Amino acid sequence: MHDSIFYNSEIKNELSYADGLKILKDFKKTCHKLGAKPIVAFAGGDPLLRKDFFDLLNECKKMKIKVNIIGNPFLITNKIALKLKKAKINGYQISIDGLEKTHDFFREKNSFKKSLTALEILNKNKINNSVMFTLGRKNKNDLIPLIRFIAGKTDLFSFARFVPTGSGAKIKKEF
Repeated sequence: MHDSIFYNSEIKNELSYADGLKILKDFKKTCHKLGAKPIVAFAGGDPLLRKDFFDLLNECKKMKIKVNIIGNPFLITNKIALKLKKAKINGYQISIDGLEKTHDFFREKNSFKKSLTALEILNKNKINNSVMFTLGRKNKNDLIPLIRFIAGKTDLFSFARFVPTGSGAKIKKEF
């Protein structure tokens, strides 16, 4: 669960479109100077909730900045997937933290099924996708079975250990 004070602060202090565009332009310029390929990852709870998100994606496309999205599965529809494909995103990452019972315990009821549906939609639209598993004490036994289950349903599977800092400190007993 999110801390409402933190959440309200994030909403109140959300980066403006103009500031976001300024950062992207500066990032592109810096990468050019360094001879680096610009790649940006949009993350958060769900970047798709931002009203001007597709405008930012289109600006990235114009600037030839590759884009990865680390988001939730809940807003992935065929219509959204087509917009993501048109914006030429590099990939979309969804978190799955265990098999159905375990994942739904950590996230919310039915989110495992929603994640699988989102992966199906992304695959159908030929959008590179990946699954991230956050490894902890309470889901460690799901890692290998999930890898076996998810094989063929995603382009990439990765995992990282749970680090109980920030808002994660409040749920460290759960992991």
